[in-house]
Amino acid sequence: MQRHLVFDPIIDLARWVLEPVDPLALAPYLLLDPVREGGAAEILFQVAVLDEVASPLATASMLAASGAARVTRYDPAAHGMLEVLNQTSKYEPPVLPPFVLRPAEVPVVNPIVEEHLEIREFVAEALGG
Repeated sequence: MQRHLVFDPIIDLARWVLEPVDPLALAPYLLLDPVREGGAAEILFQVAVLDEVASPLATASMLAASGAARVTRYDPAAHGMLEVLNQTSKYEPPVLPPFVLRPAEVPVVNPIVEEHLEIREFVAEALGG
Protein backbone atom coordinates (compact mmCIF):
# COMPACT_ATOMS: atom_id res chain seq x y z
CA MET A 1 0.00 0.00 0.00
CA GLN A 2 1.35 3.42 -0.96
CA ARG A 3 0.49 6.38 1.25
CA HIS A 4 1.11 10.02 0.70
CA LEU A 5 2.56 12.04 3.60
CA VAL A 6 -0.33 14.48 3.40
CA PHE A 7 -2.72 11.72 4.49
CA ASP A 8 -0.44 9.81 6.84
CA PRO A 9 -1.91 9.72 10.38
CA ILE A 10 1.55 9.91 11.99
CA ILE A 11 2.30 13.09 10.04
CA ASP A 12 -1.10 14.46 11.13
CA LEU A 13 -0.23 13.77 14.78
CA ALA A 14 3.04 15.66 14.41
CA ARG A 15 1.21 18.57 12.77
CA TRP A 16 -1.36 18.69 15.60
CA VAL A 17 1.48 18.98 18.11
CA LEU A 18 3.67 21.48 16.21
CA GLU A 19 1.32 23.75 14.27
CA PRO A 20 -0.31 25.46 17.28
CA VAL A 21 3.10 26.76 18.38
CA ASP A 22 3.42 30.50 17.87
CA PRO A 23 6.89 31.18 16.41
CA LEU A 24 6.69 34.82 17.51
CA ALA A 25 6.31 33.77 21.16
CA LEU A 26 9.41 31.56 20.94
CA ALA A 27 11.53 33.84 18.73
CA PRO A 28 13.37 35.72 21.51
CA TYR A 29 14.76 32.41 22.80
CA LEU A 30 16.50 31.64 19.50
CA LEU A 31 19.21 34.30 19.74
CA LEU A 32 18.49 37.08 22.23
CA ASP A 33 17.81 34.94 25.31
CA PRO A 34 18.77 31.39 24.36
CA VAL A 35 17.71 28.49 26.54
CA ARG A 36 20.62 26.29 25.43
CA GLU A 37 23.88 26.30 27.32
CA GLY A 38 26.81 27.93 25.61
CA GLY A 39 24.88 30.81 24.07
CA ALA A 40 22.88 31.15 20.93
CA ALA A 41 23.33 28.85 17.99
CA GLU A 42 24.29 30.15 14.57
CA ILE A 43 21.09 30.30 12.53
CA LEU A 44 20.69 31.03 8.83
CA PHE A 45 17.30 32.36 7.77
CA GLN A 46 16.34 32.22 4.11
CA VAL A 47 13.22 34.17 3.17
CA ALA A 48 11.20 33.97 -0.03
CA VAL A 49 9.98 37.47 -0.89
CA LEU A 50 7.04 36.10 -2.89
CA ASP A 51 5.98 33.62 -0.18
CA GLU A 52 2.20 33.31 -0.44
CA VAL A 53 1.95 30.58 2.23
CA ALA A 54 3.93 31.88 5.22
CA SER A 55 2.90 35.49 5.75
CA PRO A 56 5.78 37.89 5.05
CA LEU A 57 4.52 40.13 7.88
CA ALA A 58 4.64 37.22 10.35
CA THR A 59 8.07 36.21 9.07
CA ALA A 60 9.41 39.76 9.44
CA SER A 61 7.97 39.97 12.96
CA MET A 62 9.57 36.67 13.95
CA LEU A 63 12.94 37.72 12.53
CA ALA A 64 12.81 41.04 14.38
CA ALA A 65 11.78 39.38 17.66
CA SER A 66 14.55 36.81 17.37
CA GLY A 67 17.28 39.35 16.70
CA ALA A 68 18.24 37.47 13.55
CA ALA A 69 21.36 38.88 11.94
CA ARG A 70 21.92 36.33 9.21
CA VAL A 71 18.94 36.68 6.88
CA THR A 72 18.98 36.25 3.12
CA ARG A 73 15.95 37.46 1.22
CA TYR A 74 15.55 35.76 -2.14
CA ASP A 75 13.65 37.72 -4.77
CA PRO A 76 12.12 36.31 -6.79
CA ALA A 77 11.41 33.20 -4.76
CA ALA A 78 8.25 31.45 -3.59
CA HIS A 79 7.36 29.30 -0.56
CA GLY A 80 8.79 26.01 -1.88
CA MET A 81 12.08 27.61 -2.87
CA LEU A 82 14.32 24.94 -1.33
CA GLU A 83 12.83 22.04 -3.22
CA VAL A 84 10.74 23.31 -6.17
CA LEU A 85 12.35 25.06 -9.12
CA ASN A 86 9.30 26.39 -10.97
CA GLN A 87 6.36 27.95 -9.16
CA THR A 88 3.94 30.79 -9.75
CA SER A 89 2.92 33.95 -7.92
CA LYS A 90 -0.78 34.84 -7.77
CA TYR A 91 -0.54 38.12 -5.83
CA GLU A 92 1.10 41.48 -6.42
CA PRO A 93 4.00 42.21 -4.08
CA PRO A 94 4.17 42.97 -1.31
CA VAL A 95 2.12 39.93 -0.31
CA LEU A 96 0.31 41.77 2.47
CA PRO A 97 -3.31 42.70 3.13
CA PRO A 98 -5.16 43.83 1.19
CA PHE A 99 -4.06 41.07 -1.18
CA VAL A 100 -4.18 42.11 -4.82
CA LEU A 101 -4.56 39.33 -7.36
CA ARG A 102 -2.37 39.63 -10.43
CA PRO A 103 -4.25 39.68 -13.74
CA ALA A 104 -2.47 36.38 -14.49
CA GLU A 105 -0.15 34.16 -12.46
CA VAL A 106 3.52 35.04 -12.91
CA PRO A 107 6.11 32.27 -13.22
CA VAL A 108 8.74 32.19 -10.47
CA VAL A 109 12.02 30.36 -10.96
CA ASN A 110 13.33 29.69 -7.47
CA PRO A 111 17.09 30.12 -6.86
CA ILE A 112 17.63 26.57 -5.64
CA VAL A 113 21.31 26.41 -6.58
CA GLU A 114 22.12 29.69 -4.79
CA GLU A 115 20.17 28.68 -1.68
CA HIS A 116 21.80 25.27 -1.43
CA LEU A 117 25.23 26.83 -1.96
CA GLU A 118 24.55 29.29 0.86
CA ILE A 119 23.46 26.42 3.13
CA ARG A 120 26.56 24.41 2.23
CA GLU A 121 28.82 27.39 3.01
CA PHE A 122 26.97 28.09 6.27
CA VAL A 123 27.35 24.48 7.44
CA ALA A 124 31.02 24.37 6.41
CA GLU A 125 31.67 27.61 8.33
CA ALA A 126 29.81 26.28 11.38
CA LEU A 127 31.91 23.12 11.31
CA GLY A 128 35.08 25.15 11.09
CA GLY A 129 36.10 24.63 7.55
